[in-house]
Amino acid sequence: MGRPLAGLPGGNARLGAFHLLSRRLVRRKIGFYGTATAFLLLVLT
Repeated sequence: MGRPLAGLPGGNARLGAFHLLSRRLVRRKIGFYGTATAFLLLVLT
């Protein structure tokens, strides 16, 4: 875990972190706002 696939030097790790983050936020019942915020952060950075 945490290892990016060959050919995706950081994108896969970032996607994995985003996925874990969104799942965690969904459990806390702020899934929509949390996921939207995380998505905006991913797009802006």
